[in-house]
Amino acid sequence: MATSVKPGATWKKTNYPSIKNPDFPVEVAGFETFNNVHLASVILGAPFILVSILKLPFWSYPVLTVLLALPIFAAYFTYGSQFALPLNNRVQTPGKKVEDYITIVDPAFQKYKGKNRIPMETFFEAYFDGK
Repeated sequence: MATSVKPGATWKKTNYPSIKNPDFPVEVAGFETFNNVHLASVILGAPFILVSILKLPFWSYPVLTVLLALPIFAAYFTYGSQFALPLNNRVQTPGKKVEDYITIVDPAFQKYKGKNRIPMETFFEAYFDGK
């Protein structure tokens, strides 16, 4: 399979037999885009804003912080995962349909045909069940 690299970009392939070169070397968001300060400010700032808007007593701030920390943490990572841009845009991905990469055998998974995304947990379980 030929990899199309954008003009002017470089991508060095390895020549080691134990290292397989990826078909499309695209780096997605990871620790480079994660910021601990942003996460802490959201976890500590959202309850403060709620206490200020609802005019609650100050003792409710630590209680709200403890109660809302996990949902805010999950929302922060969900938002960050959905809208983070790839770090490496040197390779053009083909944008093919799902059937070009995997064979869908089970009729229950026909709804994922085309360009529909398959949730990771669903894909993982179906793959190892042979569906």
